[in-house]
Amino acid sequence: MKIYFTLEASSEVLKKFDSLHFLDDDILSFFEKKFYSEDLHVLYIGVSCFNAETEAFFILRRPKYTSHDRKYVYKGVELFKEAKTFEYELRLDFLKYAAQSDVRESLAKDIIKSLDTISACKKIKDLDIEKFKVDMAGFFSNNKWL
Repeated sequence: MKIYFTLEASSEVLKKFDSLHFLDDDILSFFEKKFYSEDLHVLYIGVSCFNAETEAFFILRRPKYTSHDRKYVYKGVELFKEAKTFEYELRLDFLKYAAQSDVRESLAKDIIKSLDTISACKKIKDLDIEKFKVDMAGFFSNNKWL
């Protein structure tokens, strides 16, 4: 399974999430040979944390499942989305994260909790969400976030 994070945040908290980008290679290798459903091979989690003024400009998008390979054009660039991809957004509590100097533990817990979003997708059959959560917690523990 492949897991990717994207990040959008208000400037006041943006630097606090720098450590999320350092996980990119580690999370790919940790989950590389793990599968939780035959219908889920790629997961995108869009993490966002906005102050009240900025949040109004960013509409929370609904989760989306792509069952087949798909080519499309976005802003003049041809892109490709792999089959069996699920993507969703995780909107974080700005005040909670702004008050913390180290957000890693809170972020790890919020990400693990958000995985339940995948269970709501009826197109993903036989999902072992509990094993996925345990593995995700293990990943964050190995990286000293939990």
